[in-house]
Amino acid sequence: MAGKNRILSRQVRARLPTPTEREQLRDILNDAANEAPLQIFLAEHPSFLLRLLPPGAKILLYDRPRLGSEYIPDFLISVNNSQGSHWICIELENPTLRPMNKAGEMSRILSHAIAQVNDWKDWVRDNVAYAREQLGLKGISDSVAAWIVLGRRAEMNKREQKRYAALNRLGIAVMSYDRLLGI
Repeated sequence: MAGKNRILSRQVRARLPTPTEREQLRDILNDAANEAPLQIFLAEHPSFLLRLLPPGAKILLYDRPRLGSEYIPDFLISVNNSQGSHWICIELENPTLRPMNKAGEMSRILSHAIAQVNDWKDWVRDNVAYAREQLGLKGISDSVAAWIVLGRRAEMNKREQKRYAALNRLGIAVMSYDRLLGI
């Protein structure tokens, strides 16, 4: 087995975030100028991500895994249950930026995040055997689900919220950080 190429993961337990953890995330969101402090916090407190996953007996969290030499999703999560392995790639973006522009169209940052996610899916499709055997991503496929977390819901008007919700038809779940908080 090629151990040096394997991506490190840790098994995590699904649970609801505590009220203290929710308050900590809220404070970080209110103070964050970019996604970096959220990456650190969510790696230490994955319950905010896990509560949105399908139920499973074994959940593995990969913090900033390398997919080849060029792609690094913020998180990769594997959930194993009686239906098999379910994989989710997660891209965190700046909580202060808006997913939609004033015209109600996708913002540049959201378009870039969607392109990143599509690049990851293409990489997995083109390198699935390598990902499974050398990186240890058992059961991963190009049908890996993807989430983009960007902005705050309160900053969007009704028209923007409607268009934002329609983005999920792209096969990529686009959500605000407020969804992680459960609001």
